[in-house]
Amino acid sequence: IPDLITSPFSNQKIKIKSYFYNSEDDNEKKQQSLVFYNNTYMPNTGIDYNYEESFDVLSIYDGTVIDVKEDELLGKTVEIRHNNELISVYQSLDNVEVSAGDIIALGQKIGTSGTNKLYTSGNNLHLEIYKNGEVIDPLKCIGKKLGDI
Repeated sequence: IPDLITSPFSNQKIKIKSYFYNSEDDNEKKQQSLVFYNNTYMPNTGIDYNYEESFDVLSIYDGTVIDVKEDELLGKTVEIRHNNELISVYQSLDNVEVSAGDIIALGQKIGTSGTNKLYTSGNNLHLEIYKNGEVIDPLKCIGKKLGDI
């Protein structure tokens, strides 16, 4: 049985703070999917998870770390390529425990949650998933086989 894409954490108390913006959602969900920064509302391009304490951030699937960087707005960021089509991006990290070129296993700790200036105040993980360069809703990937996305 092939492994399924998993949640980027194991602590079941972690909550979604804001959702991926989908133009087909109802107005209430769309409002919960907007990011406000610098007096501007923008559609959220991922899922924001938060919890009052720092939590371990785990790889959603096997892959190779293709980039580790620090961004002034987004905090420490890790990008993992899972196959030719799919890349996961973890933003707002505090500690990063992987380096570019590392081979990563599903569920492996890649760092801990932290803060950033763009997506939320407090302890946070911002997760984005790209398929063929297009950002897609991470919640539509979790629990699926890599080939089914």
